[in-house]
Amino acid sequence: MQLSTDTTRSAHESMLDRLPPFAPVNLTSGVDRYGFSSVLAERCGRRIVPRSFANWTHGWIWHDEPTAELLGCSKLPRDVTIVACNDAEQLALEACGFTDIRIGGLPFAYIQRQHAFRHTDALLAFPPHSAEAESVTADQKEYLDYLESLKQDFDSVYVSVYYLDMGGPLHKAAQVRGLRVIQGARPDDANSLLRIRAMLDSFTHVTSNVMGSHMIYAIFA
Repeated sequence: MQLSTDTTRSAHESMLDRLPPFAPVNLTSGVDRYGFSSVLAERCGRRIVPRSFANWTHGWIWHDEPTAELLGCSKLPRDVTIVACNDAEQLALEACGFTDIRIGGLPFAYIQRQHAFRHTDALLAFPPHSAEAESVTADQKEYLDYLESLKQDFDSVYVSVYYLDMGGPLHKAAQVRGLRVIQGARPDDANSLLRIRAMLDSFTHVTSNVMGSHMIYAIFA
């Protein structure tokens, strides 16, 4: 059953109010990406975020055999400290010649629940997104058509759009279909991991048409 327009708007505004604002941060190392160094500094009671000279691998690697390239470490000096997520990643990096590997888990696992609000009649979708080295130019027509067809089953359908894709084909195609767009992750945002956790805390239903870290994040949240 569809909710009234006022109820839908109220739930939408309530969800958006729980998302932290963009907080720009200078990226000096891999630990800074998506605001992870800010999260660690706060947990350690540090008022100022110290610079790290290590690298912390961020994404969930679902491949059976991780590599330095998949982990985004292939171009780093072999003596740099790298914090990996698990034993398999440590072994893979050591096989590539890295000499200082620590195991610290996935950064997202350090992000605590942000709020208790759950939108039980809305759907959050994660389509493919661009990267610094490669842009997504397709508008994901088939997937967005599918999401549009689900509007009859939910009071709102949301699409998380990566910051590089805001204003691009995917963003515009989602808007044309009446899907609600939320800006997702951004590497130079101190609140990025908190924002993604807050988004996932807001939904009981999440969908995607591509493998990625968002899948394990959604299960974790």
